Amino acid sequence: MNLSFTFHDNKTGHQDIVLRFAGEEWICDSYYFAIDNELLPETEDDRKIRAVLVRLHEQWLEAVQELKADEVAYLPFDFSDQGTGWLRCTATSTGYSVVQGWSSVEGWSFSPSAVGGLLHKLEDFRASGPALEVAASDLQAAIRGSAACAAYPSKERDVQGLSSPSAAPHVKR
Repeated sequence: MNLSFTFHDNKTGHQDIVLRFAGEEWICDSYYFAIDNELLPETEDDRKIRAVLVRLHEQWLEAVQELKADEVAYLPFDFSDQGTGWLRCTATSTGYSVVQGWSSVEGWSFSPSAVGGLLHKLEDFRASGPALEVAASDLQAAIRGSAACAAYPSKERDVQGLSSPSAAPHVKR
């Protein structure tokens, strides 16, 4: 399973969150993680970004684990002023069908640490590529691995498919 969602602290709040999925990379900003008002509202440092990212991973995992066949979960990864990036996960009899896409829901309109109802209902999701069939255990393990990287930065090397944080990833929007 080629999926990771990690933070590479470059001390700018921009271009420091990386989603790797199906051989592609999307570079995102941690800005909305830093200003998240639901978790550690008094700080805006790298520890907070990591804590919010861990909470987002927990929400991802909870959302996909509770799905029954043909039900859908939307997993946000890119929080921008005028839209958001998502993974749509549709439960199948053997796992999930996962596709990356976008929505016009603004990144400022909800907190990464408290996604809420958008996890299961996103009206204007637009897919940006083919769906990938993924075994349930593989997707859940990939989410757990990414959460471990956020909580324990030294584990970043252990995530499958994760390249060196200093490498310049391909930007895809």
